[in-house]
Amino acid sequence: MKTVVVRNIPRADAQIVASLRKSGTSTVHEAMGRIGLMKPYLRPIYPGDVIVANDDGVVVVPLADARRVSVLAHERVVKESANRKRYESGELALDINNMRPALEKLGLRYVDNAEQLNQEEKGKS
Repeated sequence: MKTVVVRNIPRADAQIVASLRKSGTSTVHEAMGRIGLMKPYLRPIYPGDVIVANDDGVVVVPLADARRVSVLAHERVVKESANRKRYESGELALDINNMRPALEKLGLRYVDNAEQLNQEEKGKS
């Protein structure tokens, strides 16, 4: 393989890159094109791809998906911010995510304390 410099690579829209940066990422870069040893499950990085990284890891966003990913990232940040306020006020994830009805449908019962449970169990005998 010869060494090649591509001078006019496609770039993600600056607003998309800026939007991804606001989603809590510590660094956002555009790929200049990297080729190397690739495992079968790895996707190569193509020119114009957006590289997003933070303490949780690194993700390559294909240029064609960058706008959609930017919108989804913004929606997630908004949702998590709203949920964080609810958690801080003492609300449970069980209620925020409306999980109680599904769990009750699966047979889960709620009791206020162990004494209530003991009284219910004695009543069955």
